[in-house]
Amino acid sequence: MIVWFVKILGYITNDNYKTQMCNCLKQRLLDASFHKSNMANLDKENFDTFNESLFSTEVDVAKYRFNVSPRDNIKNIKQKCLEFVQNFDNPDSKNLLFTGNTGLR
Repeated sequence: MIVWFVKILGYITNDNYKTQMCNCLKQRLLDASFHKSNMANLDKENFDTFNESLFSTEVDVAKYRFNVSPRDNIKNIKQKCLEFVQNFDNPDSKNLLFTGNTGLR
């Protein structure tokens, strides 16, 4: 049996006319997703470099509609994220859902 491959715009077709994405296109898509994720900055952007002092210690219920300071709130969020990461492989652990506008501090 002779297997021949034709590469057309990132897809390969074998002698059974089955088409699949080539490895080079898969890698390009993976690279694009990785670039968009900001994961390349993990050496600079991680839990160890997280700066809680950027958040106010002021409790202002009228402004934040919350009886906790932004700093205490972000410390709690950070702790929940750490717990999520530490228990990621546990099928009984809960997921995380972040809501709100992007770009807010």
